[in-house]
Amino acid sequence: MTFPLLKLPYVPLNLITKMMNANEIQCYRMKLAMSSYRLELFLRGAKFRIREIHVHLSKESLQFDLIDSKNAWITCFRMRKSRNQIKNVTKLEQFCKRYGKEVDNRLFINSFSMEAIFDLYHRVTSLFSSFLVGWVFYADTINNRTFVTYLDRALSENGTWFTFINDSLSSEVLKEIMDKIPVTKRIEIEADTPMDFTHPNLLKYFVMKYKNGRWVTLDHLKSFRNVGFFEIFFSNFDCTDINKFLKYWIDCGETMIDLLAITLKEGTVPNVDILTDGLVTLHEDDGGKYPNIFMKGRNNNTRKEVIGLVLLRGNNLLEFSTWEPDECEGVYELLVLLENKKELENEMEKIQEEGVNTVEENRRVREIIMELEKVKDELVVKNQRGFVFEI
Repeated sequence: MTFPLLKLPYVPLNLITKMMNANEIQCYRMKLAMSSYRLELFLRGAKFRIREIHVHLSKESLQFDLIDSKNAWITCFRMRKSRNQIKNVTKLEQFCKRYGKEVDNRLFINSFSMEAIFDLYHRVTSLFSSFLVGWVFYADTINNRTFVTYLDRALSENGTWFTFINDSLSSEVLKEIMDKIPVTKRIEIEADTPMDFTHPNLLKYFVMKYKNGRWVTLDHLKSFRNVGFFEIFFSNFDCTDINKFLKYWIDCGETMIDLLAITLKEGTVPNVDILTDGLVTLHEDDGGKYPNIFMKGRNNNTRKEVIGLVLLRGNNLLEFSTWEPDECEGVYELLVLLENKKELENEMEKIQEEGVNTVEENRRVREIIMELEKVKDELVVKNQRGFVFEI
């Protein structure tokens, strides 16, 4: 049995929409809003919570990815030139008879003018609440003047993150982007960038992704302070470079970064021994090709994330993340013991090199031997997770 949804009074209509699951709401919400202005107004008053909206903008289309924790529904409005092209969007019902096709969770709609982009944006986003907005610009399809106009408008809409996709971006366009986007935002440059490009904000964004990071140096990595996430897909870093960075992080004492993701230099063979050379580390075997590698920072008066974790993924991807002690059960205590063990061994080595010539030195050697045995016993007792380390 079917019934005319458009003619239902407010109360039963509200009950029906409340009974829909998240996937049904995302699937039908846009269609309902486009079928009737009355329904659009109703849905704007009964906003559905989603996690994110990704807005993809090119010269050919305006696409909305509506995303919650489990599902994604995509609606693509195509910019097609025609006699009845919509240039002024006052209600979504204007698109009622413009369905192109529907494939899985993708709905394609024809056709509207570039002039109506932000009118349409406001109409669509008014149907939802509590979401993050990410803007994806396909810069190769938009001329520079129009691109700058779109960027200004997108910034006025309080976007959370901005992605720019192209084969390459000129220094002029990159400067325009970084002059305008605040460093509190997330920025992704999925394009080749000039090797000599510089800008005060280049490495200051809280979240940064660069497709081509061959221009990034070890000094750049060492300069990070209070960065959330940094990722580069192509780099000139090998395992020796990463080892130098890890040594710097251990001694730095300041909060540098939460997560670093680097694709190692082409041709580099990941080598755990080189990565951990000279470092006090714990290794955990989780069944992968390479172990998870834990280490501890020193001089930790000002930073809370004192545990570093190195993961080696496929395709030469290396991830380094930082954690607070209570976020890594049993790790911090073991690293403190291993650090004490290393200090005792270094002290013993120094005494033996200089020669044991006094009663006091003999007494200290015996103390070190006893302390080392105690530390080793504690390591065995506290190693509940089966970490691998040198006794």
